[in-house]
Amino acid sequence: MGHQSTSDITADVLRFNREYQWYGTTLKDNRLGVALKEETGETLDTSKYDYPYYFCVVKTHDGEYKKDIVTGTRKTLDMNGDGVIDIGDISLLLSQYGNTPEKDYYDVSENGIVDIQDIITYLLYSTVYGTKE
Repeated sequence: MGHQSTSDITADVLRFNREYQWYGTTLKDNRLGVALKEETGETLDTSKYDYPYYFCVVKTHDGEYKKDIVTGTRKTLDMNGDGVIDIGDISLLLSQYGNTPEKDYYDVSENGIVDIQDIITYLLYSTVYGTKE
């Protein structure tokens, strides 16, 4: 059995015909991140990278069964709970500006206060704006 260092993380998925792609991200989010080039194995050695969070997208295809499995947890982007990421969520975030967040997901940048960094970070989620949560 091989030795894994403490910087190794593994996506353990019980299926056949798996394809892995690891991502690094600065936020607790498993939708957006930077695809780590050539990191397509079951295990990732995080010591080669400088991201606080990592996630893996595992594509499985067993006969008729086809599914994408995403590891890790992510922040809630639908802040008002209406099922869509839209201007209502941005308005709610703006109403929290300058305050200690009432809910942890208001603090998108995870620095303990709702500030301009949270607003900018949220707006950079343009790939999910207008989509269902």
